[in-house]
Amino acid sequence: MRKDIFLDSNIVKNFSNPLDIEYKKLFQWISTIGYLVVSQKLLVEYGRTNQNLSVLVNKLLADGRLIKFESKDMNAIRFDKKTLKSLKSNVEDRNHLKVILLSDRKIAIIIDKKFRDDVNGFPKYNGIKPQAVARPEEIKYD
Repeated sequence: MRKDIFLDSNIVKNFSNPLDIEYKKLFQWISTIGYLVVSQKLLVEYGRTNQNLSVLVNKLLADGRLIKFESKDMNAIRFDKKTLKSLKSNVEDRNHLKVILLSDRKIAIIIDKKFRDDVNGFPKYNGIKPQAVARPEEIKYD
C-alpha cells in the first residue's frame, strides 16, 4: 500500500517558508517518500497558493509519487440522496472527498471543519474508514 495523503489547499499555504515544526516534518516526508493524491481541480487550487508547492508537485510528478485521479475515476463514485443531504461542506469539496475515497489510505489533512466532518462521518469505503485531521501531528502519515 502506498503511503499516500490528501492535503487540502487551505493547509498547503503552510508550506511557504514553514515555521511550524509539524509542517516542516510533513513537507520533508512528502518530498522524500510520501505520495500525494490530487485531482485536476485540486492542482488548480494548489497553483494559486505558493511557489514551494509547485516545486513539490513537479518533484512528486517526476518521482512518480503524484497520484492524479481523473474525472472518470471520480464520476464512478456516486453519492446517494441520503449521503448528499448529510454533507455539510462546500459543493466543490465533494470532488475532493472522492479523491480521498479513491486513495489507498484515505487520510487527509483539512483545516475546514465542515469538510473534515464530512470525511470523518463517511462510512468505510473499500474496507477503510476515511479519516481527516486539522494538523499533521494528529495523524500517523509516515
